[in-house]
Amino acid sequence: MTPRPYRQGRRQLAAQKTRAKVLRAARSLLTGRGTQRFSLDAVAERAGVARMTVYYQFRSRRGLIEALFDSFAEGGELPEQVGLAFQQSDPDQVLAGVVSAFAHFWQAGRTWGRRVRALGVLDAELGAAIEARNARRRQVMRTVMERMIQRRGRPSATERAEVPQLVERAADAISALINEGLERAQSQYND
Repeated sequence: MTPRPYRQGRRQLAAQKTRAKVLRAARSLLTGRGTQRFSLDAVAERAGVARMTVYYQFRSRRGLIEALFDSFAEGGELPEQVGLAFQQSDPDQVLAGVVSAFAHFWQAGRTWGRRVRALGVLDAELGAAIEARNARRRQVMRTVMERMIQRRGRPSATERAEVPQLVERAADAISALINEGLERAQSQYND
C-alpha cells in the first residue's frame, strides 16, 4: 500500500484563505461602530475560527494588528506607490511621489483611518502600533531628505544637526496636511 500523496499547495491555499478571513473579521471589528473590544478572542469568534488558529497565524495581538495595518497599506496601494516614487532619480519627484502615495493611502482609508487613530488613544497596544507606523513614515521622509541633501551637496555641521528636527517637522507637516484634507473630504462625504 502506497502512502497518500501530500499536497502542500492545497494546505497553503487553505491557510491563506483562513488568514484572509481572520483579517476581514479583524478589520470589521476594529473599524465597525460597535463597542466590542478588539481582542484575539473577539476576532476568532467573528471569523468563525478557533482562538488558536488566530494565534497560529499571527502569534499575538500585536502581530494581528501589524498584519491588519499591512492589509490597510496594500489596500491603499501604499507599498507599490512608495516603491514607484523611489524609482525616480530626482529627489523632488521622489518627494512628490511619496506625498501622493500617502495622500492616496489616507483617501482610500478615510472610512477606517479616523476610527483606528481614535481607538489608538484608548488602547495602548494599538497606539504603539500606530506610532511604530508613524516612525516608519518618518524614516521614509528621512530617506527622501537624505537624497535631497546628496543632490544639493554636503551640508555644514550646523545644517546636519538640524536635519533630524527638520525631518520630524516635515513628516508631521505632511501628515497634518493629509489629515486636514481627509477631514475636509470626510465632512463633504457626510453632508
